[in-house]
Amino acid sequence: MKDKPTIKKYRLEGIYGPFLRPIFRGLFSHLNIPQLYKESISSLGAKGHLVYVHANKSAFDAMLMNYRLNEYGLPTPKLVFHQKLYLFQPLSSLKGLFSRKSPFEDGAYLEFMQNPHNASLIFLEDASQNGKFDPLLELLKVQRETETPIYIIPQRLIYEYMPIKIKDSAHEEHAQLRFLKKIYFLARNDEPGFIEQGEPINLKELIRSSRSNNRFIEETTQEVRNELAQRLASLSNNLSGAPIRDRDFIIRKTMRDALFTSFLESHAAENNITREKLELKANKYLDQIAADLQPTILNIFDRTLTWIFNNIFEGLDVDEEGVRKVKEVAKQGSLVFVPCHKSHIDYLLLSYTLAHQWMSVPLVGAGINLSFFPMGYILRRSWAFFMRRTFKDDQLYSQTFAAYIRTILGERIPLEFFIEGTRSRSGKLMLPKKGLLSMILQGWESGASRDVIFVPVYMGYDMVVEEGSYVREMKGAPKEKESFWQLFRARKVLKNRYGKVYIRFSDPISLNHYMKGKGSFSEKDPAQRQDLYNDFAQEIINAIYAQTVATPLSILSCVLISRTAAREEGTARSIFHQYVNYLRVMGYNLASSLQDESKAFDEALKQLLDKNLVMLDEGEGPDDPNLLVVEPDNRIHLEYYKNNILNCFVPASLIANVLLRYPQGIAKKFFLEEVRNLAKLMEKEFILDAQGFEQALEFLEHSRIVLHSNHTYYLDRNHREIALMYAGLIENYLESYLVVANTITRIKKGNKKDLLKAINRYASRMYKKGEIKRLEALCLPNYSGAIDTLKAKGFMDDKNLIINEEALGELTSEIEAYLED
Repeated sequence: MKDKPTIKKYRLEGIYGPFLRPIFRGLFSHLNIPQLYKESISSLGAKGHLVYVHANKSAFDAMLMNYRLNEYGLPTPKLVFHQKLYLFQPLSSLKGLFSRKSPFEDGAYLEFMQNPHNASLIFLEDASQNGKFDPLLELLKVQRETETPIYIIPQRLIYEYMPIKIKDSAHEEHAQLRFLKKIYFLARNDEPGFIEQGEPINLKELIRSSRSNNRFIEETTQEVRNELAQRLASLSNNLSGAPIRDRDFIIRKTMRDALFTSFLESHAAENNITREKLELKANKYLDQIAADLQPTILNIFDRTLTWIFNNIFEGLDVDEEGVRKVKEVAKQGSLVFVPCHKSHIDYLLLSYTLAHQWMSVPLVGAGINLSFFPMGYILRRSWAFFMRRTFKDDQLYSQTFAAYIRTILGERIPLEFFIEGTRSRSGKLMLPKKGLLSMILQGWESGASRDVIFVPVYMGYDMVVEEGSYVREMKGAPKEKESFWQLFRARKVLKNRYGKVYIRFSDPISLNHYMKGKGSFSEKDPAQRQDLYNDFAQEIINAIYAQTVATPLSILSCVLISRTAAREEGTARSIFHQYVNYLRVMGYNLASSLQDESKAFDEALKQLLDKNLVMLDEGEGPDDPNLLVVEPDNRIHLEYYKNNILNCFVPASLIANVLLRYPQGIAKKFFLEEVRNLAKLMEKEFILDAQGFEQALEFLEHSRIVLHSNHTYYLDRNHREIALMYAGLIENYLESYLVVANTITRIKKGNKKDLLKAINRYASRMYKKGEIKRLEALCLPNYSGAIDTLKAKGFMDDKNLIINEEALGELTSEIEAYLED
């Protein structure tokens, strides 16, 4: 079917000569067409006629779309409204190119639609500015004349995952890469760009709705234009290419925040301070807090980190399916990534990973201790905003920081913070800190963002870079202060290899969905709000734990220090397989290297032997097996890696500990009660749930380790050694708790720091006297957990004084009973 002359002016045939064809083929083939995009466009094209909509005018984008979609046989934009493309038309089509008629006259567009391969392209910024015709209005008129649905599809082309910077949101619609930069990124071909599609608008449904509501077609046109603008804007948030807001704009907007200005007014009146003085101080706080992202620094950082990570890691194992789920919800609201915190490298790795997954680099909440020169200067311009460790006794700082968070949410800039507050020195996920979390929830409640979507993230390492310093701190050495000298010494890190990094994304949690039926904040008293924060924090922690990746090194560490004696290599290998089977049945993530368990065991053992953390005592013959020996001073190194996955084993360990205490068996009712009591004692150490306990009990019964008869549970004598292996995984915690319970009766008063030192001295004496058997029980994080538990149970007060000595004595006896052989 030949086009009418009225349509040829806007026609893009896609027929290029011998000069342009090889250039376009070389450039345009570097833009990836995602499989989901192909499936979506193909499905929509089978139902109706397609009209693509881009935010900004670009002949280059039009030609690229025309070339690439035509290659895949997808509906191709062969009509580009308000765009003169004379130079790219074949000579045979010159007739009609200079016609002044609209392509909608004389039924021309209706005929154009008859070819299912034909589509058109609108640039929204130019759609109603030509003064001759509005393509959106005309398309609605066409839709009234045909039963074929017309689908308006908002989309954008992404050439580079690094963002561009704009002064404020008013300039965002004009923020785009220039023609030459697009060519540069395509020609460079480091990583292919792609097409991102928004939710389509069905004009047929809109026409039906407008008729039922008696709306004029002009009103419907404006409604479509506004909706397209919103959907195009949502494509520019959270995913690659989202423009960076200027720092001064963010600070100015924060100072104009309605809740914040109201606070300044009342605070000035209550404290007899001038408003100007408060604003000056708030501005100084914002200067300390606010990030200042710079694309140039991000690019330098990206290249530097690529070199570093390739040198120290064997690869990044990223959960691609999890990333896909995050991308699906990224357009619905403000993203907040909540990873666990094992290393300073976490900051860098997650941002690096997200950038290379074509998602926007989030702003990351960093401790003010990291603002030292020159690292603070670099981090602020890369991703960091800085925050004090505590906001106590400074209401102005707290309110200023909360207003900054509301501004970030309102601008839909992705956020990242570590819910543990600081790095875990023990390898375990720590109990959550809820300060920043509560501010984000309150920001959502205030209407700063239509939805806030939390993404819990698990980050794990075969070996952590800071292992040495963590072990020293676990033993009682003071925490090293971050400084330029410490950073300079980190160059030795580049000389080592640390295995793989594992990054797993949990299912995103929408606040809109989570808060359904829970009422508004304004209806809750302070205690109810705290309960809400606690419950939501627990939900995030549980989601992170559920994504734990068990590595060969962490599993072998569990095997080797579950008992204090040396292990025969064959026995260690057997227990290794037992643990892997347990983890697999319980549904935990296993490192890909565990597909070959024997090889994974051998490689993990080699790593430990190379690090001199395990000694191999070779036997002299077939009847004299090799022994794997862990010297006492090395146990705490393996303790760190054991703790990475210990929470997975805790349900089985609790069960084994209780049943070992009752070798003749225990009635079901009392068995469940004993397990609950032991779990309650350990609640400051581990994240426990009833489902995990039931799964673990089912596994142990299926493995014939635990037997169940006549409402009585007991251990199979033939599997007692395996039960001891499970029970031993938390024995050092019981010993740490015993040390604390015995020590605090000897200390009259003192701050927590002095108390921990005294406990560690007493623990050392108990170990030397043989009253405890595990050197890894001499661990400061364990002592802190025990102190928190004793306070929660009402045995101690906030001044570290005993207030219930009798109950404490009963608890001590209870722990000793579990530690008896």
